[in-house]
Amino acid sequence: MLVKFRVKNFRSFRDDTEFSMVAANSIKEHEDTHVFQPEGFKYRLLKTAAIYGANASGKSNLLEAMDFMRMMVLTSAAKYEKPLIERDPFLLRDNPSSEPSEFELIFILGGREYRYGFTFNDERILSEWLYHTKEREHHLFKRNVEKGKFEISKVLSEGIDRKDFVRDNVLFLSLLSQLNGELSKQLVAWFSHFNKYDSEDIGLLPVLTIHLIQQNKSYKSIIQQLIRNADTEIRDFHIEEKEIEQENANALVKFFNDSKATMKETTIATHHTYFSPTDKQMKDVSFSLRKHESRGTRKLFCQAGPIIDTLYSGNTLSIDEFEASLHPLLVEQLLDLFNSYSTNPKNAQLIYTTQTPYLLDKRLQRRDQIWFVEKSNEGVSSLSSLSDYRVRNDAIFDKLYLQGRFGGIPYIDSLLPSEDNHDNES
Repeated sequence: MLVKFRVKNFRSFRDDTEFSMVAANSIKEHEDTHVFQPEGFKYRLLKTAAIYGANASGKSNLLEAMDFMRMMVLTSAAKYEKPLIERDPFLLRDNPSSEPSEFELIFILGGREYRYGFTFNDERILSEWLYHTKEREHHLFKRNVEKGKFEISKVLSEGIDRKDFVRDNVLFLSLLSQLNGELSKQLVAWFSHFNKYDSEDIGLLPVLTIHLIQQNKSYKSIIQQLIRNADTEIRDFHIEEKEIEQENANALVKFFNDSKATMKETTIATHHTYFSPTDKQMKDVSFSLRKHESRGTRKLFCQAGPIIDTLYSGNTLSIDEFEASLHPLLVEQLLDLFNSYSTNPKNAQLIYTTQTPYLLDKRLQRRDQIWFVEKSNEGVSSLSSLSDYRVRNDAIFDKLYLQGRFGGIPYIDSLLPSEDNHDNES
């Protein structure tokens, strides 16, 4: 369960920025559906969160930052031979590489809260920390290269004799996991299940959904029911064998962090029925998902697998441009999957970016579930929550949003020069 995420100096997020899934105590809407209380904790968490912003505001960068931290934890120990650390700092300043980047994430695993983070530059990890909380917070390890300090708690017995094995450009947590440390493997596994999904990575080909069906056969009937209920007129579907294009294979490997996740069965054939006047009966015809189905249907297939897997495993999923190509009513129903206890008994979480004002509806979301990203004249993205603004309980959020009251909208002058300006230039 994700509690909070913090980033500094990544892409357009130059300054320290915090995103939170903690529900605000002052907000009472949708208490029984949109929030849950982890066992043993006083605070409540949100099941979904929407991130609004204009084009190029940085809303996608926030999800990319979460995914960057995830991938760094998963791959740091495997890339130790590389002299430099791949990173993506804020570039609109003098000597961008001189400023370190920082990531921190708070999450719940096994009934305990963990706070893990690190700072780094192009050459080495500058600091790294891991804390856990039961009644109060205690450090499991604290690493500060610049100060020459490396403190390891006796509680983390798997790390006591391992600090001399870690290289300057490797995360200690990643190393311990690779050395089969019991706790560190569990923590790294949590990161492996904190997924970001972007259909643009795979050109709206449902390779991830196919992979998940192959891993768990029961998913097919569930996804089949979802597709049917979405009024697509698709009666059934099956997977056909076809060589995968290299770029799509790379996207699959990135999503699952699995170098063996190569796929030959990568296409879906959908089944439609029609009435034959000649035979006086219903007949079945097979369509190619890629060639014959609409973009919205393909998008639904792409997202269906990750959404179903996240709901059934109780993990966290982020989706960029969640509503793109989907009807608003369908988007509403997909959100309901997370907000309903019957379909989300393990309290899975969804974080998504969107630009549709339709979802700014009190029937659908609480104020603390809505976030805005705005970019300054200096190219710096900032993040704020709707719950930070003073608004009346009867306010119409989408109207206020489009008026610019919360930020996160484009300020458009004129896309093309007017006739008068054109004449003057002539």
